[in-house]
Amino acid sequence: PQGRRHLAFHKFLVGSTDPSDGHAADTICTFVYDLTGVRRLETDLDLTQDLLQRLLVHSPVGMVAIEYDRIDRPLYWSPNTERLLGYGPEEQPITAEWILERTHPDDVSLVTEFQERLTEERPLPHRCNFRFRRADGEFRALRVSTEPLIDDGVATGVVAFWMRSEEHTSE
Repeated sequence: PQGRRHLAFHKFLVGSTDPSDGHAADTICTFVYDLTGVRRLETDLDLTQDLLQRLLVHSPVGMVAIEYDRIDRPLYWSPNTERLLGYGPEEQPITAEWILERTHPDDVSLVTEFQERLTEERPLPHRCNFRFRRADGEFRALRVSTEPLIDDGVATGVVAFWMRSEEHTSE
């Protein structure tokens, strides 16, 4: 139309029966589907995914998403989380125990209180600054901010944003 090119899908059906009355007849049916809009949406989606991935890779904030019914396996683990913590998503489940095992001994009670609030007050955001032992053994001061994952008005999980910090106090 109007001299523009369109992406189309053609489907041909060849048969010896007329579909209108079922009598013998040589028939060829052709269906043409215009896929131009679908292709445009696919291209836009690819561009958006590429941009989001670049933003997540270059962000100074690590992001981990966990669903409460699948706590042993993160729903999402951003590339920067691995750089901050020194652990990749395939190396461990990010459980409360796993975090406590890597928390500086002086900050364990702080993180325990943070985790209790997070469990008891699921639909609320929470924040905590503490020292975390990376995979290389170095302790790093981090600030963790959480936001609930909401599905139909119910908190079904949590998104934790990890970033470097100079202090370690709970809020």
